[in-house]
Amino acid sequence: MHLACRGPRLGPTIPKWVSAMDTGIAARAAIKRFQTCEPEARAAVRAFHAGLDQPNAALVLFFCSSEYDLEALADEMRTQFGEVRVVGCTTAGEIGPAGYRTLSLTGASFPAADFRVATGRIGNLEGFEIGQGQSFAKELLSKLEACAPHADDTNTFACC
Repeated sequence: MHLACRGPRLGPTIPKWVSAMDTGIAARAAIKRFQTCEPEARAAVRAFHAGLDQPNAALVLFFCSSEYDLEALADEMRTQFGEVRVVGCTTAGEIGPAGYRTLSLTGASFPAADFRVATGRIGNLEGFEIGQGQSFAKELLSKLEACAPHADDTNTFACC
């Protein structure tokens, strides 16, 4: 893992995604975390994939510097993770196993054996209104309840 990183610059962002998950207590041990400071987007994703890869992942959640070539990063994410749901966003600094870094890619993978996931994309953030967010959250919760009927406030979380 490369730990020499630079400071971020303002730039384009990856659209925000929202996920709701039903978690199992035993799952904590199976969640994989990884962080790389590889400066080139495709190489960073390849290192990230190698650090997080697990059979039957339900979700990969990532946070990355906005300094990366985001089109290359997204393309390589699709190539490396295939059908696995991948959600993430850009940051002004990333916190992960290597600590606080800039110009890094960090995140976690969640095993399908222990997690049920509902995801969605919020586009056009410039025109976003709070009512849309509330409707969107309710829609995701319905999707989650359909695939995990035992989901409740003791075993579920959401992030956006």
